[in-house]
Amino acid sequence: MKNLLIIIFLCFLCIGCILENKKELNLTGGFIDTPRIGKKGTISASLLQEIKPPVEFKDFSRKTYFKTDISENNNKNKYEVDCGIWNENFLIGQVSIFCNLNESIPAGNYTLLLAQVKSFDYNDYRVNIHLNEGDRYLNFEKSDKDIIDLYSGEQNITLEDGKENYEIKFNIVSYHQENLYYNFYFIIDNCKPQNDILICPITKSDILKYIYPDEKKIVVWYLNIYGQVVDMKFVPRIKIIVPEIQRKEIFVGINKLLINANAKEEFIAYETNITEVSNIYNYGNFFHLTFMNKIKDSKEEEKETFCRFIKYDNNPLILLCKSNCEGTNWIKTTTNEKIVDNLGFQYTFRIQPITNDEKFETFGLGSYIDWRYPNELDFTKTNDTLSFDLYFDDEEYIGEFTFIEDEEDLKCEQTGFKLITCQVPKKHFKGKETGLYFIKHKNHINKKSTSYEVPPIKVILPSKENIISSSLFYSLLLFLIMI
Repeated sequence: MKNLLIIIFLCFLCIGCILENKKELNLTGGFIDTPRIGKKGTISASLLQEIKPPVEFKDFSRKTYFKTDISENNNKNKYEVDCGIWNENFLIGQVSIFCNLNESIPAGNYTLLLAQVKSFDYNDYRVNIHLNEGDRYLNFEKSDKDIIDLYSGEQNITLEDGKENYEIKFNIVSYHQENLYYNFYFIIDNCKPQNDILICPITKSDILKYIYPDEKKIVVWYLNIYGQVVDMKFVPRIKIIVPEIQRKEIFVGINKLLINANAKEEFIAYETNITEVSNIYNYGNFFHLTFMNKIKDSKEEEKETFCRFIKYDNNPLILLCKSNCEGTNWIKTTTNEKIVDNLGFQYTFRIQPITNDEKFETFGLGSYIDWRYPNELDFTKTNDTLSFDLYFDDEEYIGEFTFIEDEEDLKCEQTGFKLITCQVPKKHFKGKETGLYFIKHKNHINKKSTSYEVPPIKVILPSKENIISSSLFYSLLLFLIMI
């Protein structure tokens, strides 16, 4: 018995030594990253480490380590919530405190009471939260609506020869068939929940369309209730491991100007001589070309302009450039080729000497479209009106849209911060056939310019044979009724 007591005493001494050896991790500052969550969701607050150099750790476990309260209406109602630490190390020295809120907590405006949290143990650290008076009001709103909330650990995708299909997985806190946005522009609408895991397929072709050599990663975004695309706070950047790919040299010639009028911040477009390349959608990297600019009687000036290539189904490679100089503009004649090798992994583009003097007029301030959704409008399943969304780079969006220039403009309305929704009646495509149709917008010379910055939408229309068959069927049915 005496020996047992000695062993127990020594154990307590050892535990005390371990506790005493824990390092201090002091967190200060504080702001809410998630100002609004849904019925079931996760509050995130960012704090800063006081220790130098900051602790470099990554924790995606979502394990809870302490409890605190959230208060409603100046402490009128309080609810206890479980909290923990989540850290991607995207910003060195920043730590995220997360707290889980379930459906039992009613909708309302709350304050996260981190200032009352006592020191707690976290791995090898003793964590102390110190909030200044101005940082203590960590306010957020809990909605009575369902809002997407996902999290995951680190994920890597290694592209392999001969393998086209891959998967990305997320843990579900709340999910209700919302779309995901990879790297802001690529919309995923075919994810499938299995138990508490969301499985999202993705192809190698799509990955290579939307990443580029300087940024071999996928950032996951979603569309919030204000019509803003925001990143998923608890999903780390997905690393893409790209094998060495033998680049193919593409000798590009500039054929013709596709747009003769634009506004500042809108793109001008040129058709090239290239047709046999894979689709290219990546929007992150640009290269420079020189344009000439002339305003009325002033002399010509050279202007460096951001450009990129883009390629869609059934269309040649297109050169997009953003000319932001009012007046008359045209691309400068060159005598040397320009090599561009930062727009993907498959091609090195060699722009041949340019001799195109077609001019376009730039006037006023516009905007360009970041993305459009959905990818197709299928009128074989309905005789009614279908809709699509456009998301703009700027809140002041360009207006008056159409697919068919000689048809009436579509009815569109703003449905979010940078989001508009347009209604497309079936009669808009009267006399047309199934195919790819670009979105067009009204320009400053009162004509329509094609928005080449986003892919055309596939419009599926009933074939003429089906229309004739339907007419015969209904005529025969009417005849039988009359008999």
